[in-house]
Amino acid sequence: MTNIEQSSYSFKFARWSIAGLALSLGISKAGLSVFSALLLLAFISVWALNRNQFSFSAVSKIHKILFGMFVLGIACSMLSIGGLESTKSFASKGSFFLVLSMSLFFLQFKTVRTSALYSLLFGGVVACSYALYLWVQMRAVGVSVRVDSFWDYGRWGEFLCYFLMLLTPVLFSVEIKKHKALFLGCYVLAFVALLISGMRGPLLAAISVTGLYFVLFNRRFLVPFLLLFVAMLGVIYVVAPSIIEFFISRFLSIFDFTNFSNLARFHMWFYALDFFTTI
Repeated sequence: MTNIEQSSYSFKFARWSIAGLALSLGISKAGLSVFSALLLLAFISVWALNRNQFSFSAVSKIHKILFGMFVLGIACSMLSIGGLESTKSFASKGSFFLVLSMSLFFLQFKTVRTSALYSLLFGGVVACSYALYLWVQMRAVGVSVRVDSFWDYGRWGEFLCYFLMLLTPVLFSVEIKKHKALFLGCYVLAFVALLISGMRGPLLAAISVTGLYFVLFNRRFLVPFLLLFVAMLGVIYVVAPSIIEFFISRFLSIFDFTNFSNLARFHMWFYALDFFTTI
C-alpha cells in the first residue's frame, strides 16, 4: 500500500493533518480533536482514490489490533450498564485507536515523517518557551513554584518525557550539523522545562529509558551522552542555579514521609497491593 500517489491533494491533505496533530500534541487539546477529524476525512479520501491498493488481508497486525480494540470497546460499552451513553463516551475517547492506526499508515512515507517531526519540534519549542515565560514571571515576583504550560502538570510531564526520549536517538543519528544543533537546542529547552515543572516521575522515567537505550542499542554514544548531560546540568546551574536547587528539593521530597501528597500516594499503592493480595 505504499504505491499511493503522493502528489495528490488527498495525500497532501493527510500529510498536513498529521503535521497538525504533531503540532497540537504540545499545545492544544482542541487542535488534537480538529486534526484527528481532518485526518479521518483525509484517510477516507485517500482510500476512495486508491481502493484497489487496499486489502484487509494485507494490513499489518498492529493495524488489525488497533481496529479490533476499538470494535471491542464499542461492543463492551453497548453491553455495559451505561449502554448508549457509555458507547458515545468510548467512541469519543476510543477513537484514539483509529487515529493512531491512520497515523502509523501515513507515517510510513518519508515526507509525512519529516513534516510530523518538525511540526512536533515547533510545537514543543512553543510550549517549552511558554513554560519558561511563566517561570520568569513567577521569579520576577519572588515566587518559586512548579510551572506547567498549555497542559496540566501530569500531561505536561508526560509530553516532555516522550519528547526527550524521541529526541535522544534522533540527536545521535543525524549527521548534518545544523540539524544536530537544532535537535540539541530542543533537547536542552525541553529538559529545562521538565526541571521547572517539578515532575519527578517523568524525569526519572526519561533518564532510565535513555540509559537503557544507550546500553542496549547505542553503547558507543553512552559516554559522549553522559558528558553532554553533565555539561548541560553545569551550564543550567551557572545560568540559573535556582532551577537545579528547586528540582533537588523536589527530588528529596520523595523521601519526606510527613508530606501529605506522598502519604496519599503511599496509601493508594498499599491499597492496590492489598487488593491483589486478597483476591
